[in-house]
Amino acid sequence: MVSIDLNYNNAYKWTKKDKIYSIGYIFYNNKFYQGNQINELLEGININEISDFIKKIDGCFSIVINNESEIIIISDLLRNFPVFYSIQDNKIMIKDNIMEYDKKILDNDSITELSYTNYVTGYNTLFKNIF
Repeated sequence: MVSIDLNYNNAYKWTKKDKIYSIGYIFYNNKFYQGNQINELLEGININEISDFIKKIDGCFSIVINNESEIIIISDLLRNFPVFYSIQDNKIMIKDNIMEYDKKILDNDSITELSYTNYVTGYNTLFKNIF
């Protein structure tokens, strides 16, 4: 079971078309896309071509694709629009606000890392089992 809860909007709004969610904007093949334009562009791309697509886009964005067999989360290099995921009670949960998770246990290793570097590296967050 998958739960996707993407509601945290500031300057940009999450758009959804079928099983594709996006926020922000991208440049692809020297063209500007935002909102549902991103979703429509992704509809025409075979899931096996996603890796090549990612190498060709730039911008400020996050994208979540929930197809039958997998969930793909794509973000710009700076994670300007953070998307978090966790598996709790045999349920995959994807959210854009980490504080909306019910089970939050602080990760002491990540807190130590944050105190030394002012950020947490890799896919970890300050909470265990939320990435």
